Amino acid sequence: GRPPSVTMKLLRAPDPVKDQSYFLSALTQPQLRRLLFPLGDYRKSEVRRLAADFRLPNRDRPDSQGLCFLGKVKFDEFLSAYLGTDPGDVVDHATGRTVGRHRGLWYHTVGQRKGMGKYLDPKETARGPWYVVAKDPERNAVVVSNRYNEERAFERARTDFRVEDITWIGGKVPERLLRSSSLDDDNDDDNDGVISKRRFVPARFETKIRHGPTIVGCELTLDEDGNGTEGDVSLDERDKGLAPGQFCVLYDPGGNECVGSGIIGERHWDGFRIDADNVGEDG
Repeated sequence: GRPPSVTMKLLRAPDPVKDQSYFLSALTQPQLRRLLFPLGDYRKSEVRRLAADFRLPNRDRPDSQGLCFLGKVKFDEFLSAYLGTDPGDVVDHATGRTVGRHRGLWYHTVGQRKGMGKYLDPKETARGPWYVVAKDPERNAVVVSNRYNEERAFERARTDFRVEDITWIGGKVPERLLRSSSLDDDNDDDNDGVISKRRFVPARFETKIRHGPTIVGCELTLDEDGNGTEGDVSLDERDKGLAPGQFCVLYDPGGNECVGSGIIGERHWDGFRIDADNVGEDG
């Protein structure tokens, strides 16, 4: 491993499709000091070429897609085998009406459109396309809308969210998030290197909400009364579907360094739960 005095950095790979930094974003300094990525500087096409040059037996094996460990097992079959079913209502966000039945919340993702028809009442499918806009565990309800790309009500739900349990790869909050007047105060760090007293300012980052090549600009505002592990994120572009539990991975703007990650908080769904409840009561 490397000496503790060296601060390790996690960089994005040159192949944007195969880059694994999204999955590695919660690693700590002690873990990074003991890691090597021998293929980290190569694109997949270059690795394929080397495999052919060395005549490796797997040189022509197709790339794995999705959850590779499932093999030929369908994803819904895998969920059914391990989680079973728990049926509940599919609810129209705009009216609060029940428009179908689902088999379990875990079979659906926010932003999902494909495959929703089989869970809807036949007369409702003609009013589609329907998108999943939220899941309400308290009511065991899947909340859907046929105006997901039209209503301004979904604008903020697709750009703004709460981020929690932020892990900073460098072991402390990046300096550009600290108010400049506090930078010279050396007494505000606790023993773990987490800022406990300094106050913060909004700062620009780039982010991935899911694994893949898509990366967008955002602004992160940390809680003024917190320790740098919670805050609010505002994306520059609408996402196809933000959901609690997803990782939000942060990168230096315009650079390749992954600086940390957090988890989208449950509060992201609160507005949908309240809206659906209120409409249902009035109707």
